[in-house]
Amino acid sequence: MHGLLTNAYPGDSRDFSSSPLNPADRVRLIYTYVTSTPDQGGLGIDNGAKKWPHIKSVFTLHDRKFDHDWIDSWTHRQLGFHITAEALDVVKNHYGEAIALYYSFLSSYAMSLVFPTVIGVAFWWFEQPYNPLYSIFVVFWSVGFVEWWRIRERKLAVRWGTRGAIKVEKLRVEFQPVRKMEDEDSDAGFPWYKRELRILTSLPVIGAFAVLLAILLTVIFVIEPFVTDFYTGPGHQVVSLVPTILFTTLISRFLDIYHKFAVVLSE
Repeated sequence: MHGLLTNAYPGDSRDFSSSPLNPADRVRLIYTYVTSTPDQGGLGIDNGAKKWPHIKSVFTLHDRKFDHDWIDSWTHRQLGFHITAEALDVVKNHYGEAIALYYSFLSSYAMSLVFPTVIGVAFWWFEQPYNPLYSIFVVFWSVGFVEWWRIRERKLAVRWGTRGAIKVEKLRVEFQPVRKMEDEDSDAGFPWYKRELRILTSLPVIGAFAVLLAILLTVIFVIEPFVTDFYTGPGHQVVSLVPTILFTTLISRFLDIYHKFAVVLSE
């Protein structure tokens, strides 16, 4: 992700005549130069920079023909379920490793949903919607899929030479050091204990929102069996939709409020 040559020997120079930059490399280099801080050799033009208050986002121009061909392949030939390693390499070379990893996850997740779908249909067919066995099957499937994806994720990172790239980070343009920095390490300009102390102050807020969300979900789930199974009065079909309406309206609004608090705490 940051040009780490993890699949090359240290000190080796790259022969760009035999191995030229692909579109993703060029986009990454230009984007890094534009958005990095001046202390890191960049222009510092990004959302949040005080010198550029009108900048809302920085993104590259798209190759419309490639986008159209890829969408056509993804929706008509691959149907979103299966993507070959060669197709992933094409996406990686054009959009970058992060986007290729995203599409790999989408196809893997879509295929893995076949198992809970079959189990769900079976329990529905035998009229056992609240059977504990169904929940047990879903729990084991969830754990199994997450662990399987972690292995595939690491294999792709090794294949693309980006294993460990997350350890390399660039400073945000909003970063304000409390003392003079002698290198690009943020710890040199901001003491670690101050950072950890600020993180700890956010824990009570996060905990409070977690408790409120749990209470809200519990209330909705408790209401559901009453209005779907026990209530048989007027407007039964309409009343049975109340839990779904509550979930789609209240949960999304609740998460919006939490997001605003999270942004304030992060700033």
